[in-house]
Order: sequence, then structure tokens, then C-alpha cells
Amino acid sequence: MPLASRLLTDSQIPFGTSLQYLGDQDNTSAPVLLQTSASLSTRYVSSVGCIRYELLLLLLLVLHSACGDCVPLDSSTCSAHRSWDYNAGFPGPRDGVIVIIDTMMNLELLVKSSKLPGGNQAWYNQAVSHARQTASNHVRADGSTYHLVVYSRQGAVLIQTTWQGYSASSCWTRGQSWALSGFTMMYRWADGFD
Repeated sequence: MPLASRLLTDSQIPFGTSLQYLGDQDNTSAPVLLQTSASLSTRYVSSVGCIRYELLLLLLLVLHSACGDCVPLDSSTCSAHRSWDYNAGFPGPRDGVIVIIDTMMNLELLVKSSKLPGGNQAWYNQAVSHARQTASNHVRADGSTYHLVVYSRQGAVLIQTTWQGYSASSCWTRGQSWALSGFTMMYRWADGFD
């Protein structure tokens, strides 16, 4: 497996770290980087202006399908899942678009890949849009962040909560670091991002 493939399989390794290992002049990795960006961009939801997260929906479906007390994707009926902050009316795959703070770490990949030969300007635009929406809807007034925001298909915020943190009102520290790093990368690499 090429080094680029190994590095890019972990969504928590920023693209800049990959370039440190690969070097800016590594022509053999460009196809992997372009394919990764093309794949990531397919998860962009234009009506929301963000890149959706799909693994959580799959996890919820698996958890709830294995639980005899659960009505699918309604943890309010399930004693094992009642402690989840979003237990009442959590939107299912047809109803909502889940966006997680972790995705901020993937935006540098889109920005830099968009400038490679064979890159796509749409990736750059998607990264900027995602960062702006995340700044608007994941970042609280005190500067802390929600881990997860669920949008309607029309782009309205439905839920601001956490999957990894202590509660919806707390700040998941690793997610906060994703936000700080991702916004810093966007400020550095995206022209006009403020």
C-alpha cells in the first residue's frame, strides 16, 4: 500500500502531516490524494453547505437493530440508550444531515488537492463553505464547540449535541482541538477565509 494511502485512511491525520512525509514534489501520491478528495467531496450536501458524516448513522442503525427495546432510531424507547442527549426524535438518515467537528481536519486535503493538476475548484469551495457553516453552527458564543450538528435537508439546524463529549452543553476536548487545527489550516491555506 502506498504511504499516501496509509496516511489518508485515518481521518484524524491532517493532509499537511501527509505532505511532511511525502514531500511536495512526490508525483506518485497525487492520484491517491485526488481520489481521496473526489471521494470526500461526494459527501458534500449543497443545501447544508457541509460535508456529511455517514459512519454515525450506520453505528446508530446497528446499535438500535441489535437492541430489543428500540424503535429504529428512537432511543427514547430504549433503556440502554436513554442517556443519550439527543434521545427524543433523533433524525434518521432520510430526515437529517449529520456533520461532525472532526471533518475540519479533512478540509486542508480538499483545499490543497484542488490546486493539484487534475484537482477540482469545487473541492476548494466545499471546504470553505464547510468551514464557514461549522464556524456558524458548531462554535458556541464562548468559543467551545459542539461535536455534532444535525441539519435538515434544507439546511436548518435541528440538533447541536455531542457523541463523544460528556453532554450536549460540554465541550469534547479532542473535538475542540480538531476545530482549532482545522480553522487554523483554513486561515492559512484558503484565500479570504477569515
